[in-house]
Amino acid sequence: FIVLFTVIFRKFSRRAYRKIKDRTTDINTYLSENLSGIKITQIFNREEAKEREFDKKSNLLGRAKQEQILVFGIFRPLVYMLYITTVMCLFYLGGKGYLDGTTFLGQTLTASTIVSFYMYIATFFNPIQNLAEQFNWLQSAFASAEKVFTIMDIKPKLTDAPDAIELDEVRGEIEFRDVWFSYVPGEWVLKGVSFKVNPKDTVAFVGSTGSGKTTILSLICRNYEFQKGQILIDGRGGVERDPQKGYHWLTFSAQQGYTPAIYILAELNLLYTNSNQEAMRMGLNQLTQCIKESYPPAFMLMGQCYLEGRAVVKDNAQAVKFFQLSAEHGNINAELLLSKLYNGEVEGADFETNAEEAKKWLGKAAEKGHPVALHDMAVMTLKGENVSDEDRNAAAEQLRKAANAGYTQALKTMTEYGISAQ
Repeated sequence: FIVLFTVIFRKFSRRAYRKIKDRTTDINTYLSENLSGIKITQIFNREEAKEREFDKKSNLLGRAKQEQILVFGIFRPLVYMLYITTVMCLFYLGGKGYLDGTTFLGQTLTASTIVSFYMYIATFFNPIQNLAEQFNWLQSAFASAEKVFTIMDIKPKLTDAPDAIELDEVRGEIEFRDVWFSYVPGEWVLKGVSFKVNPKDTVAFVGSTGSGKTTILSLICRNYEFQKGQILIDGRGGVERDPQKGYHWLTFSAQQGYTPAIYILAELNLLYTNSNQEAMRMGLNQLTQCIKESYPPAFMLMGQCYLEGRAVVKDNAQAVKFFQLSAEHGNINAELLLSKLYNGEVEGADFETNAEEAKKWLGKAAEKGHPVALHDMAVMTLKGENVSDEDRNAAAEQLRKAANAGYTQALKTMTEYGISAQ
């Protein structure tokens, strides 16, 4: 019975622990990806959706652990029940034999014989019960080892011909001859690409996102296998290269994109392409890339896109969030725009006015010396009721600063309120 119970338990326990390891891997991967990109999640207001996804994965992990606890909760008591059943059978049969004077192996059963057998049974079952406790951890270790060995058993997809030539030294000549490549069959990333790079030359690949620049570098290092054409390194072609021996000469380092240039492309695609859908999509991708790099102007442009419904669904709340992020990065224009939004001064923006918020953002821009903000703050003070001499003098000083900065409207306002330029 012990052997039968152990075989059955091993089957169900191993399956339960496999589920636990798979669910744990899944949730760890999810956390790693989303914690590193938490800023993007917050920017696009996806916190609740991500929380629901996390809860779903957590529940799956919890159910897998409950299944494992159930399996062990059946096996461990079964071993103990088998021990108790054996002891009960001993006392029943031994006691009955003692009372009836039954002989066993030529000897009459006595009380001492029954006690001796009881101690033998206890001595026999104690290690088995301890093993049953450890057997549970053993199954967990086996499930973990399976995942390790699964990775170790993966066969490389890129292999060389048996007569591949070792690449001992590289001069630096690279040539593509009519190379075709796709990640997904039929969806070509590179179509008939041909070029030659001479030793010690510096070459720049320029193109929009997704045009195949990184793919070309990956093919040179043979991270992927191309479908058509030929790639030559120092005049040697594909099967003549041994990646295990010669490829320590070849590598590439992914560098940070030049964010201002990417932002300019995003502006051109989003604002000056007459609503071309393909250009809009490309511009939105470029703008998202700039936001990942926390490029301040990108937040402002994304806010404008949400405010106008350009390339994204119109959403005032999202627009304000991006404008606030832009302001936090020091963009005075974003502070002025937020002030106008809360004052209801932006045409076409269906926005709930809030005088306190408007004054707060206008004040922040004024503190940084923006002439328009200084002028508007002064006008707001002068139009108020029961203006004190101190407040009037402060407003006058703000108007003078705005005028000195070249804002002509400030001079008109000073004349209107009888404030001297000195």
